[in-house]
Amino acid sequence: MRSPNFRMFLLTRKLNKNVVFIIGGIGVVYVVLKFFDNFLKANEEVQLSLDNMRTKRILYYNPPSWFSDFDFGHCRYSSCVISTNMSYLPESDAVIFNHNQLSSVPPIKTPNQKWIFTCSESPYYGKKTSSEPEWRHKFDWVMSFRRDSEFFFGYGDIVPKTRFIEKNYEKIFEQKKKLVAWIASHCDTQSKREQYVHEMSKIEKVDVFGSCGNLKCEKYTGSENDSCHDFVGKNYKFYLAFENSLCRDYTSEKFYNVYAFDHPIIPVVLGSFTLENYSHGAVYIDVNKYRTPLHLTRRLLSLGNDKEAYIDLLRKKDRFSALTSPQTFRTAMCKMCEYLSLDKPGRSDLDIADWFYGQDHCRSPKQIHKPVTRNSINMKEAQKYLNKV
Repeated sequence: MRSPNFRMFLLTRKLNKNVVFIIGGIGVVYVVLKFFDNFLKANEEVQLSLDNMRTKRILYYNPPSWFSDFDFGHCRYSSCVISTNMSYLPESDAVIFNHNQLSSVPPIKTPNQKWIFTCSESPYYGKKTSSEPEWRHKFDWVMSFRRDSEFFFGYGDIVPKTRFIEKNYEKIFEQKKKLVAWIASHCDTQSKREQYVHEMSKIEKVDVFGSCGNLKCEKYTGSENDSCHDFVGKNYKFYLAFENSLCRDYTSEKFYNVYAFDHPIIPVVLGSFTLENYSHGAVYIDVNKYRTPLHLTRRLLSLGNDKEAYIDLLRKKDRFSALTSPQTFRTAMCKMCEYLSLDKPGRSDLDIADWFYGQDHCRSPKQIHKPVTRNSINMKEAQKYLNKV
């Protein structure tokens, strides 16, 4: 006869086996459920990936005259196509609206469609239809020269050269017989740059090429090198890259082309008050650093007469180049395709009237221009700088 203790032992052993079996069963069920959960998630991710891989259609609703097409084949995310055919509006994933030629009433915006505002002009000269109540809250993204745009599309961008080539800077300096030149065709501007040049000319002559002066050169398109800028680069020490507006991040090809086409000249910049934030160490003379046109011109005369200092500036300048406007456009369009492919959300609170045309984004020329008069300067002190270049 088995003792009570032995029977208890057998019962406990049996119970332990049952517990192990139950726990094992639970474990199997957990593994199976986990497998199906992962399977479903994987399917969802695959489906999402397939959705993102679907070709995204972009409509350029009112393109500028220079635009014809864009090939996304060289982009990291290349599953995008672009058209200017407005019949594709309802089925487009994104629509680009140029600030020019906007109708007073926007077209119908479909759900999940992204609208992109683009403007290459400063707020003073850009068409302001988009800031009207019917338009101002319609946009999701921005493509412009502003550095806080989703897609930076500017007149250029400073980049370091991959290789520095030493030049005959002594010869370059000796060829330069004149101090400063300005090339301009727009003579009545918000920045009042024409007045600033006039004040500078009271101290030292500024040679003015184009319709704003009496020196002529070939018509400048802004998209390529030309003989006029080539002539100025070789024969003058400073070039006035003066913008028509004093607005945030607004820096045109006047500055960038000096670097893009490797002109051997130092640019003097009047325009964006934020240039220092994105010039990446490039060499230039900033008008904002000088109290009056007198102080600026006096500095140019001093540098222009100091061969060693001027050559040092040229050598430092030659360590940089610049992307051109078409290159920044390519980068912007590739990034737009990336945003669409990754289904990135648009801004929910974008008010284009405030973001682009707001008063804080531009400055008055009164903050820079302080006229020079014989009563306001020490002419005896200034005289020592005159007629030395």
